[in-house]
Amino acid sequence: MMRALVRVSDELAHSRTWVLGTAVALMVVQLAFRTWAAASSWYFLDDLVFLRRHAEASDWSYLVDPYNGHVMPAAKAIYWLLRTTGPTEWWPGALVVVVGQALASAACLWMLVSLFGLRRAILVPYAIYLFLAMSVPSFMWFVAALQQLPLQITLSLGVGAWVRYLRTRRTLWLVACTGALGLGLAFWPKALFLLPLLAYLSIAYFSPLGVRRRLQGLRSQLVAFVPLLVVGLAYVGYYVSVVPGQLSTVTARLVGEFAETMLGTTLMTGLVGGPWRWRDPAPPNSFADPPQLAVHLAWVVVLLVVAYAWLRRLRTGRAFLLFLGYVGGTFVLVLAGRATALGATLGTDARYLSDIPLIAALCLGLAFIDLPDAPGSSAQRERPLVAAVPRPVGVGLLVVVLVGSVVSSIGYVRPWHRDNAAHAFFDTVRAEVESRGRTEMVDRVVPEDVMSQLAAPANSFQFLAPLVTDAIHFPDVSSDLAIVGDDGSFRQVVIDRGVDSVPGPLAGCGWKVTEKGRRIPLAGDAFDFVWWARIGYLSSNDSPVTVTAGQNRVQTSVRSGLNNLYLRLEGGFDHVTIDGLDPGTTLCVDTVEVGQPEPGAPLP
Repeated sequence: MMRALVRVSDELAHSRTWVLGTAVALMVVQLAFRTWAAASSWYFLDDLVFLRRHAEASDWSYLVDPYNGHVMPAAKAIYWLLRTTGPTEWWPGALVVVVGQALASAACLWMLVSLFGLRRAILVPYAIYLFLAMSVPSFMWFVAALQQLPLQITLSLGVGAWVRYLRTRRTLWLVACTGALGLGLAFWPKALFLLPLLAYLSIAYFSPLGVRRRLQGLRSQLVAFVPLLVVGLAYVGYYVSVVPGQLSTVTARLVGEFAETMLGTTLMTGLVGGPWRWRDPAPPNSFADPPQLAVHLAWVVVLLVVAYAWLRRLRTGRAFLLFLGYVGGTFVLVLAGRATALGATLGTDARYLSDIPLIAALCLGLAFIDLPDAPGSSAQRERPLVAAVPRPVGVGLLVVVLVGSVVSSIGYVRPWHRDNAAHAFFDTVRAEVESRGRTEMVDRVVPEDVMSQLAAPANSFQFLAPLVTDAIHFPDVSSDLAIVGDDGSFRQVVIDRGVDSVPGPLAGCGWKVTEKGRRIPLAGDAFDFVWWARIGYLSSNDSPVTVTAGQNRVQTSVRSGLNNLYLRLEGGFDHVTIDGLDPGTTLCVDTVEVGQPEPGAPLP
């Protein structure tokens, strides 16, 4: 008898070792893929804004001020740390997301072990979490990764610690659960989703059967829930006080169309390894674009899995109800906060579903694996209503899902490696600065694919240039002015003319200016606006000079020979006056062009 017990014990220990080793191996494969994905990526849109504003992080108010509806002090602090290592150096950012993913993957494994034990059955939901492509979009965009990865860590640690508390009633686990909530809220408000998730687990799984006993059990759990509720309500109170209203009116038509794209297409195909195909109208970000036949097949597979669970096991409906509740909360959150402005096509952005693989893993475990010490756990039917699927069939389906997920993930990652215009743009700017040194430049709006106009005024080159160097200056007056081209190269300034000076009376000179000064009329009025003027001149000597145009009076200098003088002018005017020359200096002004600066030929 003792020998049999020892043999069983050895077999269990070997099984646990095998399960843990397999789980770690799966995590290593995932991290190897994510490292490859992150290594050749770069910052995008909001990342550049946060990196640029790093100096404000020294003021605590900056850390807690809302940004685009988010309160994310911990994420802003990480940007500040990255800025100190060099704002356009990507390796620190890549290291952050890979380490963050490692922590999230380890936390998910710990959650599954905490709930179900170190059993072979957990490997299936764990593989689903690790490889579904829905989590890749947020991983590739750094600012999204700083929201989603902490959220996944929070949910995993919070659920695992809460279940351990319900089983043992040890205060340590309650403190850990509360700390996990606080950690998540420092990165993203969606961490509040942990509260209804924990409440549901208590009611559906860890409450005694029977109405009276259930109420008694919930009363004791409610006391433990108080610190979590206090943290959540305190956060909500602060959030409401500092963040402008984010909710907007939605129409029934938008609800239907958004549900079709987000839930019916992106979510359903993502759960079975999709979407397999992406469209990238504004790279590097891509949107799910699965074939229609694949969408129908995805629905069939998901419904068959749900039906199979119900036919084989008892009390599986509560697991799928949890999944629907979490997905529904996500749907409402995105619908009310983003979809009204961007339309139903936003539902094809899988970035908003990046935490769903974790919830899918949790709910698959709750549906198919016994949950120890939980009266509401699912359980094998004494007489299953359908025969068990042969193991090779189940393994084959899992392999198909995982392979499809990897293919989908690679398809999403590729544009981030090759089509991030901001990366190429700033690499070119850096090379130009290294080649030319200190450069005087005029500001302009950078191309849309470098920084969206929705980020204005953060889409100006003057705002973004300090990310690369402090050797670029933006004077109001210059004789050697450059402008950045659409590709990041430095180019000559061409004035897109609004109004020019009338032709000068003197052949070969135009407008002759001496120490007495000269009034040069324009061919029309420059209305009240911000202008740049180019004065093309030939000077006999170096000399100080004063240029007056409307309310502008600029004291500068001219250089001997054929040159240009560029000036930033404000307001309206119909002539330009040039005076203040040294005695004996003669200036021939060929033209005065007033308009907006545009990139011209490359700098010599």
